Amino acid sequence: MSNSPARLGALNVGRPLSRTPALDNGWGIRADLPYPLALHMMAAVKDSTIRALFVFGGRRSASTMMERACLRYLPTQNRWSRCSPMRYERGVGQAVVVRNLVYVLGGCSEFGIGLNRVEVYDPARDNWTILPEMPDSLHDFGAVAWRDSLIYVLGGGNWAVNSPPRDRVWLFNPATQAWDTAASLPVELGAMGCGIVGDTIYLVGGWTLTGMTNAVWQGVVNTADPRQVNWYQLETLPGQARCRPVCAVLNGILHVVGGVLKDGTVTSEALGFDPRNRTWRQLLSKPSPVANVFGAPVIGGRLYVPGGFEGATPYLARHDYLDVAHYDYDVAAESIVSPVGRVTAGMPCPIVTWFRNSGTIPDTFSVSAWVLDSVTRQLLFEGDARLELGPGQGSKADFGDFVPPAGAYMLVAAAASSANDQNPDNDTTWQRCQTALGSWPDAFGYTYCSTQEPDSIEFGWFDTAGGTVITDWAPDPDDGTSRRLLPFRFPYYGRTLSAIYVSTNGHLGTSENTSRLNRRLPSVELPDVIAPFWDDLTLRERGRVMENRTTDAVVFTWAGVPRYGVPTESLTFQVVLERSGRIWFNYLRLAADRMSSTTGIQGTDGSWYRYLQYVCDGSPANHVLTDSTTILFSSPVVGVSESLFSGSGLPFSIRIPTICTSQQLEISVSWSASNALLLTVYDASGRRIWTRQVCGTSSRSLLPTSCSLVWDLNDASGRHVPLGIYYVRILSGSETVTRKLVLLR
Repeated sequence: MSNSPARLGALNVGRPLSRTPALDNGWGIRADLPYPLALHMMAAVKDSTIRALFVFGGRRSASTMMERACLRYLPTQNRWSRCSPMRYERGVGQAVVVRNLVYVLGGCSEFGIGLNRVEVYDPARDNWTILPEMPDSLHDFGAVAWRDSLIYVLGGGNWAVNSPPRDRVWLFNPATQAWDTAASLPVELGAMGCGIVGDTIYLVGGWTLTGMTNAVWQGVVNTADPRQVNWYQLETLPGQARCRPVCAVLNGILHVVGGVLKDGTVTSEALGFDPRNRTWRQLLSKPSPVANVFGAPVIGGRLYVPGGFEGATPYLARHDYLDVAHYDYDVAAESIVSPVGRVTAGMPCPIVTWFRNSGTIPDTFSVSAWVLDSVTRQLLFEGDARLELGPGQGSKADFGDFVPPAGAYMLVAAAASSANDQNPDNDTTWQRCQTALGSWPDAFGYTYCSTQEPDSIEFGWFDTAGGTVITDWAPDPDDGTSRRLLPFRFPYYGRTLSAIYVSTNGHLGTSENTSRLNRRLPSVELPDVIAPFWDDLTLRERGRVMENRTTDAVVFTWAGVPRYGVPTESLTFQVVLERSGRIWFNYLRLAADRMSSTTGIQGTDGSWYRYLQYVCDGSPANHVLTDSTTILFSSPVVGVSESLFSGSGLPFSIRIPTICTSQQLEISVSWSASNALLLTVYDASGRRIWTRQVCGTSSRSLLPTSCSLVWDLNDASGRHVPLGIYYVRILSGSETVTRKLVLLR
């Protein structure tokens, strides 16, 4: 260990762990990441024009490479989107914000081999710039921004033989793009949690030369010379030693969530350290264990933790947040009580939702509920009510009954609206229900149904007589593929395929890649996978794959195929690709272990929820494949626009959706008067947030005029508006019409 100029000492505060109730509102769930992810870096940008968290790099599974991807999450819209990718693939680094620019530092593209690369991201321009390299190649290090001006890079390394922990501290000045040294750490340390409160840096847990630790270090920055940091050891972190926890500072409290424990498990425990009295207290545990997330963005009193590693594969796409914000006025739509799941067509169904006053002051507020057909976008039900609730009180609201149509997928939404509300993030909630059999549509619109659901489809089998036996397996009939030209252009996830690769291992795809090890979907290894029975199958000793063609279908059948190493097994199943885009999986005889395989479909790499998994390794149990099973995957149905809205006797008509779930709102207007039209959008408190004027027609023209206006869901200052209730007012001369609008995810 190098000598440190800092003054070392031990502060044995001797205070017990506080187990009083945590000063937080609890954990909630937000929109999942578009794919499972761990080892990623995160940061939050909170300037006057944008309040968003960003996710950089990481990898989707233990067997895939690090990525360059940059994802943006807007809390007010609960929505993820893609941004310009980084210049380099990386993970296990750090992302630090200084003056609304994000500096992505170090990390590794191959585990255990550090990088010295630095690049900076400008969220306002969505572009990247490469900066001078770090003086050292690092991963698993800590990093904090001091006074929104300087970046400390602390320690680094872990248990890898070629990358042991180190004690160096580097100081980066973004203004001059220069690197300097700072006072070294008291010990060689990596894979720790870190945070900064004022001028004090905190390091929690991590990995030392002697293994995992639960030590806590405090570094006080010398404000006259930031290169000087005085290090002190505090009381140890309560509980087991841990590394790679999620750390963030909220309201002056250092929060430590999850981490890999000394016994190798991953914890969901959450702890808080108060620097004012140097005490730890127990917080509410995260709903699921988490580790291997680098950085924890904090926006509006919430700590966001998307993705991560929970101790077993696959990685997480789940997105949890811890809410520690407190408001005087805060009304919330908490949940949909009814309808939920599958409901009966033609039978009256109650609309019941639960609302709460989460503020500290009594409030009287409006509540609303809607049911929307997800395919046709038709409004099936709308109801309104008023609630008067004291602080912390909750109440259900019964809006009456609606009669669901047959074969429908429906979105049930509820919203609370108060002019005093200070927290719009929890004003809306939604739930799915359906009368259609089978699955809910994926993000592209594919659904499935099967013979394993009552009153669904019937088993079918395509007779393979006269089919062609496929023999040109590359590289071999054990783990090989064969490229087959299709007799028609097959539509699949927005593309049309003229050829497809058939794999001996029970799947189709657009790549010659094959894998003997089945995985959960989504899978980045097999793009555009169509998997009736993805597992380690072999044709070396017995079995065959045949191709049959008709005018409107092509069929691939695996007949009498065993798993590798189990020659007594016999699997006979097939895939039918119809010209229309429908996909059938038929299973004639499965004399084999049916608890190890993946069945489903996926578009490209499955990003952005474009996949449907029917069963994987025996889960769910009611979908374990049996003889005489058929699964039908149906391509999306093209939606129908909402019916035209027109005020009786008014000189204009307007088309506005009642519920908007897209990234922008399109308003169609037609009018036949010379008066100009003024469109204004107001929020629930009556604040004007968007205005557009449409010129009137010429007095000599007898034809109606029409146009489409697009609102990008930004207010006048360019900031994204939160989800919730809005009002669109149309003014033409003395005529006025107001229409209510709900923005959902």
